[in-house]
Amino acid sequence: MTDFQNPYSANPYSPPSADITTQIADQTPRFYVVAPKKFLILFIATVGLYEIYWFFKNWSNFKIKTNESIWPVPRAIFSVFFAHSLFDKVDKSLKYRNNERAWNPAGLATIFVVFQILSNVAERLAGKDIGMPITAYISLISLPIITWALYQAQLAINQACGEPNGESNQNLSGANYIWIVLGVFYWCLIILGLYTLTTELPL
Repeated sequence: MTDFQNPYSANPYSPPSADITTQIADQTPRFYVVAPKKFLILFIATVGLYEIYWFFKNWSNFKIKTNESIWPVPRAIFSVFFAHSLFDKVDKSLKYRNNERAWNPAGLATIFVVFQILSNVAERLAGKDIGMPITAYISLISLPIITWALYQAQLAINQACGEPNGESNQNLSGANYIWIVLGVFYWCLIILGLYTLTTELPL
């Protein structure tokens, strides 16, 4: 007796047999590739707020690629505690690919951490009108130094991922333009605030 096979027994909505997770991991670069020009535009335009997203994407990509049990969100928010770890992993990736680069990951991470903490402290003091306008200037002056440190890391990341120029992520998206507009507005408020403070200082 021939077994009858119900033609409707197969679930047409069942996922494909291929391991989708593996496919995603294969297609995802180990770190977050960004074209250098785009990185600078977004970082400066958003007054450094892009940093949080940048760290999140790097740790998110690393988690997908390595399947390590890490939480990208906390590592992005508390980046000063994980910057050394990220930069070290980038450096190891470069060496694994026999792709040497003249950079100092530990030194750059330390510069980032020191000036990030300095900027945060100065910003909070300025918000309480303590040490103004010096604290406001310290917070502002820290931005280009932080930008430079992370920019060097981005160049290393691109090289480690085989895209020195970041060709796969060089165009600005619609969301990027929205953040740029909001960032420019924030910059205007900062400049206006500093100008007001300067003009109110006694001669």
